[in-house]
Amino acid sequence: MAPPDGTRIGPYEILTPLGAGGMGEVYRATDSRLKRQVAIKILPPALAGDPDRLARFQREAEILASLNHPHIAAIYGLEDAAGVKALVMELVDGPTLADRIAEGPLRLDEALPIARQIAEALESAHERGIIHRDLKPANIKVREDGTVKVLDFGLAKLTEAGGTNRDDASQSPTLTSPAAMTAMGMIVGTAAYMSPEQARGKAVDKRTDVWAFGAVLYEMVTGARAFEGDDLTEVMASVLKTAPKWTALPADVPRPIVTLIQRCLEKDRNARIGDMAAARFLLTDHAALDAPLAATAPVAPVPVASTPAPRWRPIVTWALPAVVVGTGLGWLLPRRETVAPAATHLQMSVQPADQLVGSTDSVRPVRTTLAISPDGRLVVFNATRGTVTQLFARGLDRVDATPIAGTQGASWPFLSPDGRWIGFLADNKIKKVPAAGGPAVTICDVPEGRGYGASWGDDGTIVFANRFGISTVSSDGGSAIKAIAVSDAKGERLLLPKLLPGARDVMFTAIVGTDWGTASVVLQSLDGGERRILIPGGADARYVGTGHLVFMKSGTLMAVPFDVRSRQLTGAPVAVIEGVMQAVNTANTSDETGVGQFALSASGTLLYATGGVGLLREESLVWVDRKGIAQPFAAAAPAAYLGPRLSPDGRKVAVSVRSDTTRPFDVWVYDVVRGAPTRLTFDGSTWPVWSPDAKRVVYRTPAMASNLAAVSADGGGAPERITTGEFWQIPSSWSSAAGALAFLTRAPSGSNGIYVLPSAGDRTPRLFLESRFSLMHPDFSPDGRWLAYVSLESGNPEVYVQPYPGPGEKFRISTSGGFEPVWVANGREILYRSGRPEHQQFFSVAIRSLSPFSADSPQLLFEANAGEYDSTAPSRSWDVSADGQRFLLLHPIRSTDTPVTTLHVVLNWTEELTRLTAGK
Repeated sequence: MAPPDGTRIGPYEILTPLGAGGMGEVYRATDSRLKRQVAIKILPPALAGDPDRLARFQREAEILASLNHPHIAAIYGLEDAAGVKALVMELVDGPTLADRIAEGPLRLDEALPIARQIAEALESAHERGIIHRDLKPANIKVREDGTVKVLDFGLAKLTEAGGTNRDDASQSPTLTSPAAMTAMGMIVGTAAYMSPEQARGKAVDKRTDVWAFGAVLYEMVTGARAFEGDDLTEVMASVLKTAPKWTALPADVPRPIVTLIQRCLEKDRNARIGDMAAARFLLTDHAALDAPLAATAPVAPVPVASTPAPRWRPIVTWALPAVVVGTGLGWLLPRRETVAPAATHLQMSVQPADQLVGSTDSVRPVRTTLAISPDGRLVVFNATRGTVTQLFARGLDRVDATPIAGTQGASWPFLSPDGRWIGFLADNKIKKVPAAGGPAVTICDVPEGRGYGASWGDDGTIVFANRFGISTVSSDGGSAIKAIAVSDAKGERLLLPKLLPGARDVMFTAIVGTDWGTASVVLQSLDGGERRILIPGGADARYVGTGHLVFMKSGTLMAVPFDVRSRQLTGAPVAVIEGVMQAVNTANTSDETGVGQFALSASGTLLYATGGVGLLREESLVWVDRKGIAQPFAAAAPAAYLGPRLSPDGRKVAVSVRSDTTRPFDVWVYDVVRGAPTRLTFDGSTWPVWSPDAKRVVYRTPAMASNLAAVSADGGGAPERITTGEFWQIPSSWSSAAGALAFLTRAPSGSNGIYVLPSAGDRTPRLFLESRFSLMHPDFSPDGRWLAYVSLESGNPEVYVQPYPGPGEKFRISTSGGFEPVWVANGREILYRSGRPEHQQFFSVAIRSLSPFSADSPQLLFEANAGEYDSTAPSRSWDVSADGQRFLLLHPIRSTDTPVTTLHVVLNWTEELTRLTAGK
């Protein structure tokens, strides 16, 4: 090991190297100020740029600074000189305990005092909530006078009171050997001294140090490691599966010390000695230490395997000199009991992502955003960081989540039954990506693009829901096959399919329109046959291997016993967790999928987000002038609104309204002067647009397969269906000059397309514009010769205008993002919005000429504060008066949701589920 460049680090002069390891290089140095020798620990150059190693380095300094104990090496300071970070520590002369053991087993009169001092050091650290996590002979120094110093707290972790880890990184201490890395993360520590929970990457507490102490004490008195192997894999297998060679313990080791070592090395940490105080008590009782093994009464042989001992196994009876200590040991050392593992409740941050993905105008997730691997070790979630939405993966043994390459724009994550693949929906396709890392692979196209959930069966079949119903495809790829169709006549939606074992029967949620009073969990075979309602009023059901279905109902996670062979419920539903987030009462009715934000692994780990169904969002309609000054729109009381549109004569407002949490939105008309409201629809209709003569309103209706219908603006007469088609349709602009209605629907390319429906003559819609990029918000110019719209072809939404009916060149109007354009009635100005919900801007673009087209640069009218005005894409969410001087906007007056940044994790939750449903 070569010294670092130069011979000084601050006031410290480097003398000679002392040692090196995965956590740093240590040198002897002289403190030029205090004229003493110290130990300097630095990170090697290859690791100095690793943020994780730097963080551990800083953490070690902080931990050592918090400890003040005669058997723990002290820290003098932390230096940062010329980019080199160094810990300045007490220089402890003398060999390491590993050096002493290399010469042969220690005598008891030497080993037990060393063990007592180690126990005192660990006990002191544990009292301060610090776990060493890498205790081993090489990290213990023994001076010539017999004083012990425990070194290298580089892997130590702070814990909360009660023993749980503050930092999730402590869930898995890490091997410093790169060979020990796995796809799940790293396991930290030294294999021969790792506790079984460390080796498995599970949560650790002070009992991990108790295990390592037992391994060190065993090695001191035998001269051999408790767990051996030819390579790392064999050593870890020995830790997990085999017992030490108890016959190697010398005959002169007192029986209390033998029992102490055995109970420190219990693989079940619930049976392990729980506190270093017990070890210190035994090691300081000289009466017990004077009673060698030969002087004690006969004892039963210690089992070699790690099979749990029976509950009734007694503590052994010792000879008279050890009776007092034996009695104490029976009290201090817990007896092993065979009990079901208790459910453990934890919390997980979604960092470094900002929050789980919300809807277009809400922070509430409206699609499945959570998934968990069958073994419960890997969590996948759909989140947004900055402006990028993608999938993130996080092992339960890791502190941070990692973005999954190739999943930008992904939604609806789901995992394969073997946990090797992560499926998701993106770019109008079902895709999969290896959980261990690798490129994303396309499985199939999704007709109509929008999906409503997917599930991966145990035979490799994937089912997914979309606008048409439920389709299947092989996980190896191919064409999707429609298996279960929706009833267009009823405006039915089929959502959230989940395959049952055997992969031929599928559970899904069926609902008419957006009326959650009609929702049910139903069961149907992929091979055809009758559809059967399993759970009226329920949604998003999942099968649990304990013989239950869990499902959502009004923001509560419910459970009901279920016989998977007969496909029948066998008991009554019970509530198991209240307040689980569910996509009901979202801002956008088309986003109300009823999905519950929870995931359950085959191993019994539950993952969920809280939030319930939320409260109904309320807004007020407001007039805002060109300077941003707002005044109330007195005609309408606060409610949940979507897409307000002024009539051409400016006397009325058509808007979708929802005032009852149990019912969907519907279209209403308000008189601007009198305020008298008229309800036009009763079927969950949305996105109203006025006819040019202000006598009719056209809208999208789920009662007609989300096609378009028109009705008299005074509420008289029956609705008239004006379009037919297999895809959703959203009306946007109706122009008498153009003689057409512009609306959005799916284009042949698979992306959104702008279609026009002639007002007279051949009423067949025709495609005006399609693009592989999303298109939104078409709006006719007053003379009907131009169409403004929004395209994402630049990567951001921007406003363009294009001649109608064409052909002709398009012109970009916005310069730094824009959406929801509106032509002013005089045809000489286009207004649009820009920015994000947290900071919106309103712009004006003056039109100099329409033939040829020429426009000025955008001019900022005013800016809006965070959350001041809502946007309700995909349809325009504001409108402009005929003179262009006032804007009708949605102003939120009650915010009910906050971004989801924390997830709840329950280990062994199926034990709790079984208990809660017992006898139901």
